Amino acid sequence: MQKRLETDPALARFAGQFVPLKVITAGDQWQQWSRKFKREGRSIPIIYVVRADGEQLYGKSGALSGEALPELLNMVAQRSGRIFNEEEYLVLESCNRAAQQAMDNSDFLAAAVAMKPVVKIGTPGELQSYAEPAIKADELGKKIVEQAATFLSEVDLKLKDPATNFEALIDLSGLREQGAHFPPIKQSSGALLKQVSRDKTQRALLKPAKDLFKARVVGKSEKKSDKKRAEKAYGSIIKRFADTPAAELARKELAELNPTSIYLQQDAKSAMDSDRQAIGDGSGDDSHTAEKMRNWSNSTGKFSVEARLLEATDKFVRLKTIKGKEIKVPIEKLNDAAREYLEGRR
Repeated sequence: MQKRLETDPALARFAGQFVPLKVITAGDQWQQWSRKFKREGRSIPIIYVVRADGEQLYGKSGALSGEALPELLNMVAQRSGRIFNEEEYLVLESCNRAAQQAMDNSDFLAAAVAMKPVVKIGTPGELQSYAEPAIKADELGKKIVEQAATFLSEVDLKLKDPATNFEALIDLSGLREQGAHFPPIKQSSGALLKQVSRDKTQRALLKPAKDLFKARVVGKSEKKSDKKRAEKAYGSIIKRFADTPAAELARKELAELNPTSIYLQQDAKSAMDSDRQAIGDGSGDDSHTAEKMRNWSNSTGKFSVEARLLEATDKFVRLKTIKGKEIKVPIEKLNDAAREYLEGRR
């Protein structure tokens, strides 16, 4: 059989799909083999074809000559599933190990990331192969998709609660970021993101939520360079999304990552400078010298200005910018952070 696979042109295309083995019919091994795999006939030679998962595809006595052997191999090859080359096999084994470790640590998102190189070979969960590492990859892929569905249901509930809404947006961004190479996860997370985006206030929070998730991922790394990247990412969030839930979370997490971070020092200095300017820029209006310079943004995030509050009514706020210009902004157009600030002054 081995010799024919190597020399017969009609069998050349099957050479990498079958591993010829010679079974010795004397001894206990043959007894075990013959009990497990049945055959038709009593003559010799006996030809068996066993799939990678152990299922018997053929078992008959008698030599196969002419076109009979290539026809047999073609028939069983169609039932044998996909064949992987050595490089693909190694990728599957490596990804399986990393993903299983993540699953053992109850981190299905890390497991999803670990399975990403498999996408170049096929979709985890749909590899259609009976090779052991492929079966394992499919098994892990299905578990990841199942856990993602449960996770998404929890996110949906958290989105409805103002106390957990922003954290839910971070979770949703993370699921979309790390699991999109699984079609079911991409579809379900995409549908929820589309639903969230219909709300202007929610849509404005998606960008900082995504940035926060990325900062968290990089911050978990043990590499010094990644720690620096995480610090920079947190610093950017604090500056770009001042006076929002994102900035507050970024300060807290950055302080845990590096309490002496330059970005925290810059943030503190900026706050002190704003205090001094607010106190020193009363412009003869002593009733407002206690108000600090702060960021005021609208619900879409497109309007943002550093200014001091001069007056607040039920309909609008009157602000004075750093350059001394006075502006009026309808309260209904302000974002949640600004409204909460005004509510707290009453």
